[in-house]
Amino acid sequence: MVTSLSLGLVHALVAPPPQVAMQGRLLNSAGSVPDGKYGALVSLWSAPSGGLKLWEEIHAGPDALVVVDGVFQATLGAVAPLGVAHLSGGAVFVEVQVALEPALPRQPLLSVPFALVSQHAETAAVAMAIGCTACIGPSALDFQAAGKAEFDAVVAGLADLSAKLGAHVMNPDAHHARYTDFEAVDAIQSAAGLTLSGNLGLAFNELREARLHVSAGPPGVCDASRVGFVYYDTNTSSVRVCTGTEFADVGGKPLGTANNPGTSCKAIRDAGAALADGIYWLTGASGAVQAYCDMTTRGGGWTLLMKASGRTFPYDSPHWATNTTLNTGSLHTSDESAKFVHFNELPVSELLLRSGSASTHLSMPVTKTLLQAFQGPATVLSHVAGPATPGELINGKAWSYCGAPWRINTKGNYAAQIRLGGWVTKQWDCSYGADATGQPTGAHLLGFGLLDNQWQPFSFNAKSFGIRDAHDANHLQPGQLEAFGMIFGR
Repeated sequence: MVTSLSLGLVHALVAPPPQVAMQGRLLNSAGSVPDGKYGALVSLWSAPSGGLKLWEEIHAGPDALVVVDGVFQATLGAVAPLGVAHLSGGAVFVEVQVALEPALPRQPLLSVPFALVSQHAETAAVAMAIGCTACIGPSALDFQAAGKAEFDAVVAGLADLSAKLGAHVMNPDAHHARYTDFEAVDAIQSAAGLTLSGNLGLAFNELREARLHVSAGPPGVCDASRVGFVYYDTNTSSVRVCTGTEFADVGGKPLGTANNPGTSCKAIRDAGAALADGIYWLTGASGAVQAYCDMTTRGGGWTLLMKASGRTFPYDSPHWATNTTLNTGSLHTSDESAKFVHFNELPVSELLLRSGSASTHLSMPVTKTLLQAFQGPATVLSHVAGPATPGELINGKAWSYCGAPWRINTKGNYAAQIRLGGWVTKQWDCSYGADATGQPTGAHLLGFGLLDNQWQPFSFNAKSFGIRDAHDANHLQPGQLEAFGMIFGR
């Protein structure tokens, strides 16, 4: 924004019709305005403020003010005729308005010796025509030698400035012929964004009030062409840089390490690194803890929450609904019962159930920890991918089910209960009462956390994961399978 104007004005330097050569300097809060061509409205007034407008002309297009280092010059009267009447009514003040900005404070229009000679010569000629006696002729008003030399120096200086200004405008190294400095600055300031095709050098100056690219996960691939690309990751709350093969947290501490634990296996996966299944560090309520992450199955990012084997986790085991852990060092996929801290602490919306080489992907209706889910009421889960029923996951067999095949905390009117799984209809039907979801139940139990105490004593009524036929029967062949299963969440 132009904030001030200083002017040097020479009245009537050229032959009639009268014209005024004007030289000035445009300033803003940072100093001189950028080089370029500026449209301006120049007007003459009878007073320093208010008053009567005597004359005006517009300098635009080819007549726009050419500014170099803040300095410009213009000839008033070259665009709109400037008459003697505009200049002979007393004090005259010049007002300049640059583009659409507010008009700058007016400056007085001052005469110089040559202008005075012109004015008095005209008066003298009129007096001579009248034939007056003892009148002073025009020759008596001529310059003294010293005054004329001084004036000639002023004119020569203006001519030199004009030549330098023209040379600058025509110099392609100093001023682009198609895009002026002023136009470039204006384009940058008004643009919604700016893309550079080359380097931006700041000459070791500070970069202030800048903002990195912000993205939930990598904004693109990380390869050799993007080495050094930096962004802020909202998933990991960290600044990340492309190393050429993967995005790493600034400071050389990859996400998922002891010094930089992730919030979940999914957060580590979403950070963009090409990761393998294995042990990573995650945040916990008591500090960083290790966890096993499945980074490859069905999109990866799965945190191991429980491993169920034998009869460790039947329905009535306290581990399902209390804040306990078991065998937390069992960070592998081998057959062993374990319950990890993230069963109690990590909110999840999806489950991955693994048995052997098979895996079922389920969706929970509400995001919560697995502990909260098993502390709550019966819930129906949605199948996303993989084996669609517990039987297909456990041993590849597809039976008919009593209602939804995947439920949490399901039990009917009898003392048979399932923590995560469903009921098959085969030897017995689905007339054993509905659970809290309104879904029917049966007497063949499949899934995690099985318990059947309806007709005791039994030998195989409690299982961590597998198949349970009522009465220790074998109608599902096998009807009493104890398998090994794992529950992951993300």
